[in-house]
Amino acid sequence: MFQQLLDPLANSLVWSALFAAAPLILLFVLLGVFRVKAHIAAVAALALTMLSAVLVWRMPVLQLFSATAEGML
Repeated sequence: MFQQLLDPLANSLVWSALFAAAPLILLFVLLGVFRVKAHIAAVAALALTMLSAVLVWRMPVLQLFSATAEGML
């Protein structure tokens, strides 16, 4: 069972929270500043979310895909 790390970045809750907000910030910037279509911005934010889940929070890849598929349903 995967147990999420609450402060994976240098044991700093602030840096971890800012990094966790990065996909949402990316989504808003792509939609508001660059006027990208919503479905493309959402896929980009999903890709950043998946990448950070594996690299920062050390989530197992198979569980990542399982959770992503469940979230899409």
